[in-house]
Amino acid sequence: MRTSTSPGSSPRPDSPANRRIFPGCDRQAVRKVATAWQITLIDLQWGRDTVLWPFLTTFLNSQQAVLA
Repeated sequence: MRTSTSPGSSPRPDSPANRRIFPGCDRQAVRKVATAWQITLIDLQWGRDTVLWPFLTTFLNSQQAVLA
């Protein structure tokens, strides 16, 4: 679920807006999610399975992923 369109524009981690997005969740859990780093990877060519996914598979199966 997306709560921000640009860096620095999201509500405070303990804001009522974030609590509405995650109803019933513990405040500490909502705070952790709101302050977590999130990465979006996009392959500019829709449907292609020859660049992004093979790279991610290779990286995640390597020792580098374990050490990161």
